[in-house]
Amino acid sequence: IQSGLELYPSNSDIMLKQAQLLVSRDKTKEALNLLGQLEGIAPYNADVFMTKGALYSQMNNFEQAITEYHKALNDNIDSVEVFVNIAYEYENMGKFKEALKYFKNALKQEPDDQGLLYEISFCYELTGNQKEGIKFFDNYIDNNPYSKEAWYNLGMIYLSIDENKEAIEAFDYALAIDESFITVILSKANAYAKIDEYKKAIEAYKESFEYEKPEASTHYSIGECYYELEEYIESAKYYKKCLKLDNKYSDAWVGMALIEIEKREYLPALRYLQHAIENDPINPEIWALHGFAKKEQQLPEAAKKSYQNAIKFESDDPEVWLQLSNIYETINEKEEGIKILEKAILKYPNNIDILYRFAAFHFLYGEEKKGTVFLEDALNLNFEKHIDFLNYNDELKINPTIIDLIKKITPKQR
Repeated sequence: IQSGLELYPSNSDIMLKQAQLLVSRDKTKEALNLLGQLEGIAPYNADVFMTKGALYSQMNNFEQAITEYHKALNDNIDSVEVFVNIAYEYENMGKFKEALKYFKNALKQEPDDQGLLYEISFCYELTGNQKEGIKFFDNYIDNNPYSKEAWYNLGMIYLSIDENKEAIEAFDYALAIDESFITVILSKANAYAKIDEYKKAIEAYKESFEYEKPEASTHYSIGECYYELEEYIESAKYYKKCLKLDNKYSDAWVGMALIEIEKREYLPALRYLQHAIENDPINPEIWALHGFAKKEQQLPEAAKKSYQNAIKFESDDPEVWLQLSNIYETINEKEEGIKILEKAILKYPNNIDILYRFAAFHFLYGEEKKGTVFLEDALNLNFEKHIDFLNYNDELKINPTIIDLIKKITPKQR
């Protein structure tokens, strides 16, 4: 570049190469200055604006990048590339409706560019406008019936809105066009698993082995299907195959633990869970399962720590909070039990089980006035659940205040 500029100091092509080199080396200021000069020398050179757009994108100034790309549209440049670049900038800004518009413009220019179909499908999913996406792909398929990518993306949109049978039908059309389309085979297997057709899912997963060496995730998915079928020997076999390929695959360790828990073999379950925790130490679901296994081993203190970790790492399962409250009652930590349920009610204000448990704690710890208030609310919200409330502790069954309140609030009176 230096040699070229010595011979041709105002050659815009060489200067543009210099600007592109500066961009690639993150020399932003120098690149912008040079591109500014170039815009004055070659105001209709679309490559200048494309380079400026790429530079602004690199600087996370997406709006300015879009402005520069629009300038490039005024020249005789491949508009598909410009449309796609503009669409990507809108995606960077989270404006997927706008991105969709430009991907469609690009597809009009290049209707055989199958890669654009994936971007269009992605945008429809993120805008939550899957129904419109289905119409788009139906229309596209009318004109391009042998597009396996179109059939695949139509299936993925159906899959995203749990219309799994329609998804499977679309996947079958894609496979009729190309039986070795591995992504479709695996997606079809996932669709079968979603509708509890586990045997068909297993068959589809194994079919993928004919075209591609199985990955750890595929073995894991097969293991999950066998687990749901309660075929635990086969399930463990595939979890082990998964771990042989990737011994840090936490879900497979959890799967092995669940099999042992089904057999009430808590010691080996805890060993497997420990492996899972080592690989995924902030997963609340693993910690909750660890707490359950410890509780079943009659180790309440250890269970308490595990459930506390589950909550610390933001478990979304109300049952975790209830289990921890059980532990606090077991080890007679009254105040902690009340505190955890207070937090649980704030987090899950409409959870009837937590409301009943909060009432139970107040009664058990001699705070009948508060217990009565919460129990009355719970009874009015879900009267039938009072059976579980009474079964929580025998003392509740003989408490006269509770008995009278239940008699007063009957389904007819509500």
